[in-house]
Amino acid sequence: TDRIARALPPAPNGRYSRGTQPDSTSMMKPLFTACLIVLTGCTDFPDVDSRLATSADGAAFPTLVPIDTILYGGDSPRLGEDDAETLLNRVANLRAKARRLQTTVLTGAERTQLLEAVKRHGT
Repeated sequence: TDRIARALPPAPNGRYSRGTQPDSTSMMKPLFTACLIVLTGCTDFPDVDSRLATSADGAAFPTLVPIDTILYGGDSPRLGEDDAETLLNRVANLRAKARRLQTTVLTGAERTQLLEAVKRHGT
């Protein structure tokens, strides 16, 4: 019977059957939205054009240039004859550094001492 009562429209006397009364929050959402629209329409926006410097009135627009010119200072970058050797040396140095970083930092005795200290302090 509850399902039937919820599905029924209001009675002719204007009263709703049990469970069919509209939710008050659903009626407030459109009212709140309308108030926001009205309030933003009454907002006084600042005059942005008046804040521009007078020296900018007659200034020319900047020249548009390709992005490669900005990033690399001219033509696209090219490797020179001696750049290849420099690049290979850099690769070798980075690989050596990676090998050094992968080695263990603590000796076996240091590691044991550190683990015992952690156990003593209960952490």
